[in-house]
Amino acid sequence: MGRHERINKRRWSRTAVCCGLLAAACAVSARAVAQPDPAANGPAGAALSGLLRAIDSGDSAAIHAFAAERYDARHLDDSGGPPRAVQRWLEIHQVYGPLEVDSVVEAGAHQVRAWVRGRLTRAWLDFLVAVDSAPPHRIVRVRLGRGLRPAHAALRRPELRAGDLPGHLAAYLDGLAREDHFSGVVLVAIEGRTVFERAYGLADRERGEANAADTRFDLGSVGKVLTAVAVMQLAEQGKLSLDDPVSRHVPALPRSVADRVTVRQLLSHSSGLGELGPALDSALSVARTVPEMVALLTDTALAFPPGTGFAYSNRGYLVLGAVIEGASGQDYFAYLREKVFAPAGIDRTGFFPQDSAVPGRAARYTRFPGLRSGFVPGPRRSTSVRLDWRGGPAGGVYSTAGDLAHFVRALQEGRLLGAASLAEMTRVRGEHPWGYGFQLMAPRGSYGHRGG
Repeated sequence: MGRHERINKRRWSRTAVCCGLLAAACAVSARAVAQPDPAANGPAGAALSGLLRAIDSGDSAAIHAFAAERYDARHLDDSGGPPRAVQRWLEIHQVYGPLEVDSVVEAGAHQVRAWVRGRLTRAWLDFLVAVDSAPPHRIVRVRLGRGLRPAHAALRRPELRAGDLPGHLAAYLDGLAREDHFSGVVLVAIEGRTVFERAYGLADRERGEANAADTRFDLGSVGKVLTAVAVMQLAEQGKLSLDDPVSRHVPALPRSVADRVTVRQLLSHSSGLGELGPALDSALSVARTVPEMVALLTDTALAFPPGTGFAYSNRGYLVLGAVIEGASGQDYFAYLREKVFAPAGIDRTGFFPQDSAVPGRAARYTRFPGLRSGFVPGPRRSTSVRLDWRGGPAGGVYSTAGDLAHFVRALQEGRLLGAASLAEMTRVRGEHPWGYGFQLMAPRGSYGHRGG
């Protein structure tokens, strides 16, 4: 439902739909550059080098021994002790693969900061390690940044000639698949023309069924884009205004909240409605309709005055589903089938109740076996049955890579929205990371959505 990837982006196999510039897709392998040795920068650099060796070992005993020997006792206790260090660094090893230092950006004797990359995955990590100034210089702080990239990342992009992209992507993805770092389907289209499409790995490991181009995946929060498009369609038709108070369309919500929150604020995650919680997880798993979902939002206190902050909100998108029903007079699921799926030409996309089969579905495997559990080292576990729900306005629709490509093309060709509406959905607003339903991404002009 999307909270997974906001709180913990590493947890789940992810589906992503991206529109706009393709440059980010090319940033997957580095030019040959000399790798700096952080150990040359004194005690802090030596500590970072030792930590990276322990992580690369992939061995819980080696990581445990490093933490016990090299961490300051107070820092070790405050960060959860050796068991937490083992869990944390085994996760980095299993998710990112072997690591290498790309560049050292702060090189003090007692504090070092470096950009580190997975040798295979090419994913970036921002490491900062600080040590005690007195021998034996034990580690007093470790800060790890994920989901980031340095300003010089563009210098690490390969120089591709026309026509090189398919071979480049194939080499990268083949390597990931061989090492079990990727299983799924990748489709890349440029100006509506598919230039790369390939399936990797198994859709069902127990049955030995391979992923294929038409395999259905649970898109998680990518479905929020569909909800946002539906809202913008209704705005174009004059059936709602983005500045309408929610109470105009959703009388079921308390007026003390619904009178203060606007449709625009729900779209941009600035309503203050906040997130789901463990109690809602189980309740939503049996909800079948949008009114049933919205009826569960009984604790609707606002985290901040609407429009004054930002907090990713699944609650807000559940409410948007009710806005769509109120403004259109149609069931949310029927509206999407008729007004979004049909004109986009997507016929393998849909919502499936928990107790129904999903034809051609990929099972889900993870090292986070519970919806909100921590990382568990070892083989991935199947979670498909226990985490299924129908899905709805906040996410959970099933689709294929091909259908997503058709959806993007329908957006770009104006078959779903006018150009002005799409531009408004994807317009940069200062430092705000969201448009309306779309996450605004680097490089500037790119937009899309991740789904857990």
